[in-house]
Amino acid sequence: MKNAIGFVTIIVCYSAVQLFAAPLDYTVSFFPDALSGEDVPNILPTSGSFTYDSALASDPFSNFTVVWNGETLTLTNSANAPSINIPGGAACINGTTGGAAAFLLLTNCPDAEWWVGEATGGTSTDFIFAESAPVGNWPVAFGTDAANGTYYGASRGGFSVQQEAPEPATAVVSLIGLSLLLGIRKSKMVRRVHLSKG
Repeated sequence: MKNAIGFVTIIVCYSAVQLFAAPLDYTVSFFPDALSGEDVPNILPTSGSFTYDSALASDPFSNFTVVWNGETLTLTNSANAPSINIPGGAACINGTTGGAAAFLLLTNCPDAEWWVGEATGGTSTDFIFAESAPVGNWPVAFGTDAANGTYYGASRGGFSVQQEAPEPATAVVSLIGLSLLLGIRKSKMVRRVHLSKG
């Protein structure tokens, strides 16, 4: 019985670690800024997604893409090495650097925004996530840099980030392990009651 309890405990602990410490998938939803879009009106990104592994001190982001105007833009490398343009960045990144700072920019900065610009002639597109306060400074930002700052049109807006549900298999294993552990404990308590009455 002790071996069974130990085995089930290991399963539950392993499943919990996998459930809460494994790389997690996120989606990004976008909405427009009413004050922008004069040159590129009403073109919202159609999708955004990334994977983030908080257990990794280096390069915690993977598979970071945004689709804008039919173009798929890859932001993984820049998310793992955001620009911190003033000492300490913004208060909302809590003094962090690297991928951890970019993750807090996406999830914790109240004035964060997306920004997109097309180079003259539409030959390349830059897409950037940035904290916009104080206005014009972008204390922390990351994104593509293909257009080299020469734009004929730009647009921006807000966004929200949602964590996707964990893989069903991981959740099922966790629930099975927890159920077994509770069942064994209940069985042991019932046995004690019978022994004490005998």
